[in-house]
Amino acid sequence: MKKVVLFYKRLLEVGGAERLLVNSYITFKNLGYAVDIVSYEINKKALFDCEVDEIDLIELKSRSWVGNILKFISYLKNNRNALILCDSGHIDMFIASKFSSTSYSLHLHHPLFMSFNDFDKYSIQLSKYFNKRTKSNYGAQRFIAIRKDINLLRQFLIDIRAYFSIKSIQSAKNTFVLSKYAQEEKRELFGIDSKVLCGALDENIFKYMPTNLFKKYDQYDQVILTIGRLDINKRIDVLLDAFKILINKGLNGILLIGGNGPEIENLKNQSIRLGIDNRVEFLHFIPDNLLFDYYSRADLFVSIDWADYRITSYEAWAMGTKVLLSNEVKYDQYFQENNYLFLTHPTSERTAQSIENTLFKEPRISRKQLNRYLSAFTWNNYNKAILKVLENED
Repeated sequence: MKKVVLFYKRLLEVGGAERLLVNSYITFKNLGYAVDIVSYEINKKALFDCEVDEIDLIELKSRSWVGNILKFISYLKNNRNALILCDSGHIDMFIASKFSSTSYSLHLHHPLFMSFNDFDKYSIQLSKYFNKRTKSNYGAQRFIAIRKDINLLRQFLIDIRAYFSIKSIQSAKNTFVLSKYAQEEKRELFGIDSKVLCGALDENIFKYMPTNLFKKYDQYDQVILTIGRLDINKRIDVLLDAFKILINKGLNGILLIGGNGPEIENLKNQSIRLGIDNRVEFLHFIPDNLLFDYYSRADLFVSIDWADYRITSYEAWAMGTKVLLSNEVKYDQYFQENNYLFLTHPTSERTAQSIENTLFKEPRISRKQLNRYLSAFTWNNYNKAILKVLENED
């Protein structure tokens, strides 16, 4: 039986990348592959309650990074014939592959110039692209101030790490990205041709019938929903300010905020300061059995976070819900042309105006037509496309 190895450096929290990993596992298993999820540390809550066989969870869990790498090298030597796909920790993957004589492919989930967590952009190796790339989208301008505060020691460490990071990307047999923007960025920065493949939906979602109608929201004329990990990249603070503007203009609506994260207390306090906490509900983590009921109940799903691809937008469309996103990268024109997708400049004033305009726009196609188009973005189709590429490595 052919084996697929999914490597995720530390599998600890729920998020978009973790959901992609879990759905890859499910699809590959259903297609008859043996699948191992390999990680230094595994929190089963990050698996979205997916029934993963215990034997398929390979937790290396050493006391040190060196210990983890040595265990990973040993594991790879025993699985040289497997198809190896790295979802997180590409430097570790690169080092372990060199000592185990194995090849690997990479999932690169975020563009370099749309991420606060990746410091390679500040390295001397990529310095010639910095000015151009910080002008490529609204959010990237914030990197200019960050770079000014980097001292010499920090710069040295960034340059060392970037050397291995760049090598790891250029050494991958295949790289998979989620948008044309990311593909173009990787081509310019690293000289590689990435493959744009997107997955977001279970095949059965188009038959889903909501069971919870949330009658308590009937007192409001509009229900606005956002879901995601509550960190600074999500710009929920901007959305709260925008919602305050709409409340002041007489909007009889409620804002539902799903998800957890480091910013949740700050956001709760912000809603209190704005005097709109009675019109904002924090849903925290939404279990899968309620997730699509919330999408279905919403009049508008808003996600002005700083990202080039959002699984949540496809989930909302699958329930026939309109979506408002930030305008920092290009999106599928099919959704725009048919009034299911609207874009806004991610400031509070522009977002408020866009929400107001979008709420009263009617879709131009039926749910049946929309679902027919969305069927191309099922996890099954996505992972089959991934496997087709991986199987051709040899």
